Amino acid sequence: MPTANDPRLRQAMSLYGARRAAEAAALCRQVLAESPAEAGASLLLARIARESGAAEESVRILQAARSAAPAHPAIEPELAISLVVARRAADALPILAPLAAAQPNLAVAQYWLGQAYLQLARPAEGVERLARARALDPHNPEISYALGAALIAAGRPGEAEQHLRAYLGARPAAPAALVALASSLELQNRANEAAAMYRQALERSPGNPGALTGLARHLQAKGDAAAALALLEPAVADRPDPGLVSTYAALCVALNKGAAARPLVESALGADRLPARIESALRFALARIDDASDRCDEAFANYRRANDLAPHTFDPAARRRFTDAMIAAFPRDAFGSMPRAAVRSDRPVIVCGMPRSGTTLVEQIIASHPQAFGAGELPHLRAAFNGVIAALPGRAPASLAGAPGAVLDRAAEGYLRELAALAPDAARVVDKMPHNAEILGFIALLLPDARIISCVRDPMDTCLSCYTTEFSAVHSYAARLDHLAVAYAEHHRLMEHWKGLPGLRMLEVSYESLVDDLEPAARRILEFLGLPWDDRCLRFYENARLVSTASVDQVRRPIYRSSVGRWRRYERHLAPLRDALRAAGIEA
Repeated sequence: MPTANDPRLRQAMSLYGARRAAEAAALCRQVLAESPAEAGASLLLARIARESGAAEESVRILQAARSAAPAHPAIEPELAISLVVARRAADALPILAPLAAAQPNLAVAQYWLGQAYLQLARPAEGVERLARARALDPHNPEISYALGAALIAAGRPGEAEQHLRAYLGARPAAPAALVALASSLELQNRANEAAAMYRQALERSPGNPGALTGLARHLQAKGDAAAALALLEPAVADRPDPGLVSTYAALCVALNKGAAARPLVESALGADRLPARIESALRFALARIDDASDRCDEAFANYRRANDLAPHTFDPAARRRFTDAMIAAFPRDAFGSMPRAAVRSDRPVIVCGMPRSGTTLVEQIIASHPQAFGAGELPHLRAAFNGVIAALPGRAPASLAGAPGAVLDRAAEGYLRELAALAPDAARVVDKMPHNAEILGFIALLLPDARIISCVRDPMDTCLSCYTTEFSAVHSYAARLDHLAVAYAEHHRLMEHWKGLPGLRMLEVSYESLVDDLEPAARRILEFLGLPWDDRCLRFYENARLVSTASVDQVRRPIYRSSVGRWRRYERHLAPLRDALRAAGIEA
């Protein structure tokens, strides 16, 4: 911040340094009343406003300063920072991008550009910029924290953990970082460690919304939605946080108490300047309440609004190109001669399919067998795919045809070690990452003895269930019906190719077959896995294992039919989806 000749401004800077911000702000206003072009006073006053939580006021001060002193070099960068803090990243980007390009070694420019990309739901670019900022300023703990949060948003929780622990080494009592670290552990399926971290955050910051939400999620995953609700009730009764209200409402719906949560949700929606992600979560909650009351038109209106507020980063053309590349990389006529890992194990069971196609139910049935373990949604195979591709000369799926056996062996050994650590005594370990369906050709090279279960469900029911589920930005295709049709069609096209690969050990299981007659379908699954029959697989809902997916409540109940043909309740709103599916060759 520049100095100035006015002694009052120098005094204001001294007061600000002594943490007497209100007095400093008063002096800055005196200076500006007499000299509106005094940029130093505007910059300090804007910073005080921003740090006090008044980011919009900070923006207004800096915009006025830019008009009064357009040539001052510090105003635009400070304005960009205030815009990001005010959650107006789209307005900040045209300032930050040229600044970062012009000064690539300026850590602060890379940092704020990274934060802007995160707000705009562009996590990969956010990670890239924040990683640059950290390389330029490796001892700044705030950058470590921001990079950790960005890596979580980008679906890389394992890498996030190390940066968040680095931040906590410098700021051990920071509740927000404890919550972020807990989230990274949760995403790595380390649920008990995550719960302990959420509790630690609550000890430091009683009532912390992120910690309460995370702990409630943990209790619900354990099958104790009532305890999760009881945890949140005192917090929502006392000046409730809007984000907390959405979680509370979802629990109420799961316990058939949705009507009681409606006034809280409607009140939270009335708050000023709700962040889009919070309003989206509240709209999903209100939609679920209406859905449970069979008010389908009202529910769909809120589902639509919730999805309109979500990030729309899905690129249909890129998805089609990816499908083309994977089909070309694993040609049926040459697949048998492609290199394979020499490390062999029949322990892995890969359960995949479109989200909401029954993958969690299939995993729960298998995990109820005494010789099997359900590991949940593991990120390891996608990480192995990316790692092997990066190690090959072409750095593209087509390069896998020339992959050295040693590269595949190392990746296979690493994955199998992860499974062994999770369940050393299990004959079968289920990896239920739905989008592993995209890399089944690679998985067959890496794990030749793995068994693959492909879950399928009626296209309209699958897509509607995705549209009405509150997903992360990773599933941005789910926020638009036309994008859902593309995602489903491309998944179907790729699965048809995989089914034709020689030697691929794959079983297709339809959600409807499980619902229509569970026992024969379950027997077929266990026979495919080489496991003896066990009646406990029919009582999957009694299994107390942690379930952390969107189907957590469904798999705690016996089989029910209400989800079959659910799309017909919303048929009047789904013509665009049905038409798009038909145009892609998928008959609804």
